[in-house]
Amino acid sequence: MVANDVSKEGAGFDSDSNEVLIIDDNILKVPLTSKREIAGQILDKIGKNIK
Repeated sequence: MVANDVSKEGAGFDSDSNEVLIIDDNILKVPLTSKREIAGQILDKIGKNIK
């Protein structure tokens, strides 16, 4: 699961950046960064969890 705070300034809709939590057995806080970087981190997590 990926969650973000939609009220955060400079993140989310109408922005090229975001700050999210990637939640599986652990919680990974991804600080404010590009959405492209976040997508890469999400795909890395998925790849590590596929067995």
